[in-house]
Order: sequence, then C-alpha cells, then structure tokens
Amino acid sequence: MFTRPDQISDEIKFRGVYTLPDLAIAVIIVVFGMGNLADMVYPPLRLFFRIYLGVFSLIWMLPSPVTPGTKNIQTMIELLKRDTTFYSPDSLYDMEDELDDH
Repeated sequence: MFTRPDQISDEIKFRGVYTLPDLAIAVIIVVFGMGNLADMVYPPLRLFFRIYLGVFSLIWMLPSPVTPGTKNIQTMIELLKRDTTFYSPDSLYDMEDELDDH
C-alpha cells in the first residue's frame, strides 16, 4: 500500500545527511588541503594528514548534536563569533536603588 511521506523537501541528500553544498564545501577543503596544506606537512606524515583532512571535513558537515538544524561547522563559527563582553549594570539602576533605600 502507498504511504504518504511526512516531510517533502527539495534538497538532494546523500546518505540522508549530506546536501549538495555540504559535499561541495568538503571537496573544496580536501582539494585545497591535498595541494597547498599537504606540502607544509612533514613528508612521512602526509598520508595520515590527507586521511585526517578527509574524515574531519566530513565530520564538520554532519548535523550538530548541540544545536539541531545546523551543521557542526556552523556551530563552531557561532562559538567563535560569540560575544565575550562583560556587561555591568547601568548607573541608572544604581541610583534607583539608592533612592528606594531612603
């Protein structure tokens, strides 16, 4: 019997996880890494670096367990852009507290 799908999407997914832009970004990372970055690595370790780069680029494109609906790379970028400023209360609130005490 025919079952009606719950969600209809126009995204092309590979293995149900990676979209076409995710794979394009992973390929760009790997191509850049295999060429320019691999030349900077100690020669006996280049094979391990290339394997690590390929696996790590695919892990970056997986959905994030911390924030659903985003990828691991997007979560990492948000963590790096996080506001680390310490805020202190305005002097207006201090003055209101002093007036309330009297």
